[in-house]
This record gives sequence, C-alpha cells and structure tokens, in this order.
Amino acid sequence: LEPLWKDQTLNLTASLSATLLKMAISLDPCADSTVEGIQSIIEALKAVCPTGCDAGIAHAVMNIGMITQVDGKVIRQLIMRILVLDELNFTEDKTIDVDDATPLMLPPRVGLEHADASVRLNAIEILARDPSAVDSEGESLEQALLRHFVTEDDLKVAVAAGEALAGLLDGGSDFVSLSLVEDCLKALRKWTFLDKNSTEEPSRALEVALDIAGLAVMALGEHHHMDEVKLIHQQLLRGIIAHLNVMEAHASSALLKALGRSRNSKKNAKNLLLTTELLRNGLRSCWNDKETPANGQNNDIFFRYYLDVYSSVLVGAIGSSTKAISKEYVSDALNACLLRVQFEESPNTETLGQQLNTCATRITSVDTSAFLDAIMQLSLLPSKNIYEAVCITSIDRLCDGYASAHGLSKLRVLMEAALRPDSREMCVLRFISLASDCIANKKKEISSSLTEITIHVLALLG
Repeated sequence: LEPLWKDQTLNLTASLSATLLKMAISLDPCADSTVEGIQSIIEALKAVCPTGCDAGIAHAVMNIGMITQVDGKVIRQLIMRILVLDELNFTEDKTIDVDDATPLMLPPRVGLEHADASVRLNAIEILARDPSAVDSEGESLEQALLRHFVTEDDLKVAVAAGEALAGLLDGGSDFVSLSLVEDCLKALRKWTFLDKNSTEEPSRALEVALDIAGLAVMALGEHHHMDEVKLIHQQLLRGIIAHLNVMEAHASSALLKALGRSRNSKKNAKNLLLTTELLRNGLRSCWNDKETPANGQNNDIFFRYYLDVYSSVLVGAIGSSTKAISKEYVSDALNACLLRVQFEESPNTETLGQQLNTCATRITSVDTSAFLDAIMQLSLLPSKNIYEAVCITSIDRLCDGYASAHGLSKLRVLMEAALRPDSREMCVLRFISLASDCIANKKKEISSSLTEITIHVLALLG
C-alpha cells in the first residue's frame, strides 16, 4: 500500500496519528490491549512518514483540553506508554495548562512539529544539547533541522534550527547525502533572496546559511569531481563567493571551511580566488561548460554577484601588480568582465569600463585567439546603450594594445576580426564602423595602408 500513501503521506499520517492519540486520551482508563494496538499503528505510521506522525501527535496534545479533563500526569504517562518513551528529554508544551497546573511534556521530536513556535524552539534547544533524543528511524535529525531552517516561518525558530544543524555538522556529523546538500543550497538561496529584498542589515539567518553551505562543501570533500555532485558543489561555492563583497567576514569563514583551511588562517579569503585552482576552474567552467550559468542558468540568484566578486578580484590583481601577469590571469579577468556585460540587466557601465580598460593594458599577455574572442563578444552585445557606453572604448583600447604589441596597424586588427569565418553580421558591421572611424581620425595612416585595407574591405563585402 506504500504507493497509495506516498501522494498525501504527510496529511494522511498526521490525521490518523492525531485521531488515534485523541481516541486513547479520551478513554478512561485505556486498556493495555488498546495501548498496544495504537502503539503498533503509530509505529507503522512513523515508518511511513515520521514528520507527519509527529505533527499529528503534537496536534492531538495541543487540543487535549477539548478531549478530556484527565490530569496532566496521567496523560503524560499514557503518551509515554504509547510512544515508548522515558522521563528524559521532554519539552514543555506551553500552550497546555491542565487541572493540576502540571504542563504537559512532549518528546522533543514531537515538539519540533508543534504549531506553537515557543514549543518548537524549546524542542530544538533540547535536540541541540542531546541529539540522541531523536528517533533513530525515519528522518534524521540533520534532515529535520534543515527542513525547519528552509521552511520555518518563524525567524527565531529558523535561526535556532540552522545553528543547531551547523553545530552538528561542525562536530563531524556524517551527512554526505546529495538531497541534504541540495537542501543546504536551497537554504542559502532562500535567505539570500529574503536578505536581498530587505532594507535591514544582513540577517543572522543568512550568516548561518553561509556557515552551513561551507560545511556542506567540506562534507562533499573528495567527491566533488563526481558527475552527480559536480554541479551542486560548484553552485555552493559560487553562493559563498557571491557574498564576499557584502558579508566578507562570514563568507570568508565559510570559504575557509569549504576548502578545509584552518579557521584561524590569516590569509585573505579573496586571495584564495587567485591561488586556488579548484576555484579558478569553477570560474572557467562558466564559459566552457554547457551546464553553467553562462549557458542558460544565468538566472541563478548568486551568479551575477559571483561574477562581480571574481572579476573585481582578478582585475584588482592585474591592475596592482608591477610584475609580469600570466595570460591565464588576464584571460580569466577578461572573460569574467565579458560575462558581466552579457548577463547583467543594468551593469554599472563606469565600473565595467574601468575593469575592461585595465584588462586592455595587459592584453599583450593573451594569445591571438583569446584577444579576438574578447573583442567579438564585446561587439555582440545586443544593448546599444551599453555597447556605446562601454564596449566601443574597450574595443579601441584592446585593439590599440594588441596592435602595438604585435607591430600591426589597428585597421588590420579590426578587419581581420571582421573577416573571421565565425564573425556574425553584427560583429562585421560594428568592426567596419570602428574601422571607418579609425580612417576618419587618422588620415595619414591611409596612404601606407590603403591597399591592404581596400583588399580586406572588398573581400569582406564579397
């Protein structure tokens, strides 16, 4: 019958477990055979859906005053018999006040599903102190806490659940499960979205979400290269890196945890973006891998912020260095800036222009293919406003730097770019326009290059 239960598992198990417990409570006295029968059914329900079963029990207890006038001690003993519990690790249900003024005590795993936020909070505090207070079967404590952190509508309870989970994971909990790691990413996305749309300071929930994300990446460890976890591993790292500008302390701590570095490391986390091959490969995958934001997933909430952080770090390193810069650094910085131009809805044209110009000063470090790819991508930008505000100047400077380094005329560079077999119509038209401006502004150059330019233009126009 399991397939029948699967569709509405949560509601069905909650309803039936609540009904059974209410029935037991309403019987005075409740015979041993009845207790045993209810006990066996509840155990079966818990095996099918522990969350729904606990929620139903919590509902029944919360409405106990409508069922019976039996004193709290008797009810507690009955519930303990049905659920096979002892006196330890109970959470107080503050919504129930029975005749003898003895508050009813719930098992913490049941209290975790209670409708009252204070009871849920109390249950989380108990579970954080003693994780053994949860049932060994069904949903794990890590899963339950993460579920509450993602779905909880009470901020205080959500933060408590997240902090308890982070404590478990930091203590070496063995939770390497793909579904659990995916939920860690959901939590980071949820609290990032809520924080992004809030006028208040970054919330404690987002800080905890970053902490959990770092621990999740660390837990994946050497498994990160496997196909089934590769994407989620990269997305979590991008999510952490995306927060380095606005929440540097917490994002840095999360990144150090993710990479297995010492928590007391004095090294600036942003420097790790330059020196850690794993992170650099993750950036390169954005324009090389078909499964990345640059190829259809650019709506990811982290992607734009991730590119913003990475491009600023790389360009800063290029601009401040007095030494020779490797072509990989320049190429990575240039590609990161180009992706920002392509995928940001309203990019800061001044900042982007400065970054691209910095790349232009180091363009001699890259090979011809990377240079031509760069100016082609700049010329393909559909937004006329951004093209005119940022790209024209950048293409000019890139061409100037490349032409000077290779002993070529700027006109030749532009025309060769236009003549590439893979050049699109927009590229060709924009390169010809730039070449025309170049001819108009530098008439002396025409006499020495006129033949060359004419041949190129005729070939281009067929």
